[in-house]
Parts: sequence; structure tokens; C-alpha cells
Amino acid sequence: VMSFRGDYRVISHDGRIWKVLRNPGRVVSTPAATSRSCMYAVTNPATGETVREYQSATDDEIEFALETLHNGYRADRQSTPSERAGALLKAAELLRDKSAELAGVITREMGKRNSDAVNEVEIVAQIFEYYGSKGPDMLQEQPIEDSDQDDVVQYRPTGVVLGVMPWNYPMYQLA
Repeated sequence: VMSFRGDYRVISHDGRIWKVLRNPGRVVSTPAATSRSCMYAVTNPATGETVREYQSATDDEIEFALETLHNGYRADRQSTPSERAGALLKAAELLRDKSAELAGVITREMGKRNSDAVNEVEIVAQIFEYYGSKGPDMLQEQPIEDSDQDDVVQYRPTGVVLGVMPWNYPMYQLA
């Protein structure tokens, strides 16, 4: 069930109410709660130990995060594909440098075997390397062959994207 109210939609799904904020250049879904009444615990599935507890974010904190992301997008959209590719290559290097630490977090928080977690970090590093090395060529303008004009397909940044997906591959979500 979906209804429209002002600048957001209220969606009822499984008894939960969500706000989908619509602002120029972004869309985000958040629980409708405005207070920090909810606590989220990260529990090590192997030991049952609580690793850390987090308070739910307030609307203001979510809005600040979104504004920060959107401002980053606005600044970065003028960079060239080659400049963005350099950032991907650096990210791949950093992932490999921190692989053991990142795999440890995945293992503690999800119960994934350490070897699987290390492999997941490596897969993401490889994906970043692939797009860091091939991405600029992939993003070149492509002429439309059966056009009578000089039409081309262009690839341009579109903004912040919200992805809702299973969390059982935490590093892979980055790619």
C-alpha cells in the first residue's frame, strides 16, 4: 500500500512504515521513526557475543548523510572517467592492504569463514581493478550507426543510488 504525502511516500510493508524522501538528485528509504528508540546489535553468530550496539539514526542524521553524499556527487561528476578510474585502482590497493582486517570484521559480524571473507575482499579488489583499467574505454561516446545524424550514446554520472540487497556479501556490495 502506498500513499503520497507532501514530499515523501509512506509505504506500509509487513506492518512497517517507511518514508521515501524525494529530493532533486536522490531518493532514499528510511524507517519513519524519528527518535533513537531502536538499538541494533551486531552479534557474532559463532559465539553469540554482542560485538557492538548502534542506535538508529535520526532523520537529521540521515538527511546530513544524504546531503554529504549528494555534495560529493556534485563535486565528483565533473571529473573524467580516467580520474575516477584512478580512485578505483587506489581502492583496490587499499582493500588488499586491509584484507585481513576487513575479513576479520566479516567473520565476526556474519560468521562467514575467514577464507571466504578474504576471497570476497579479493573479488571486490579485482572488480575495482577491472573497471579502473577498462572503465574509461567503456565510457567513451558510442556513435549510433543507423542514425542519419551525428547521434551518440553518452554515459554520464547520475547521482547517489540507494541499493537494498541481502547483506550476506558485505564487501561485494561495494562493487
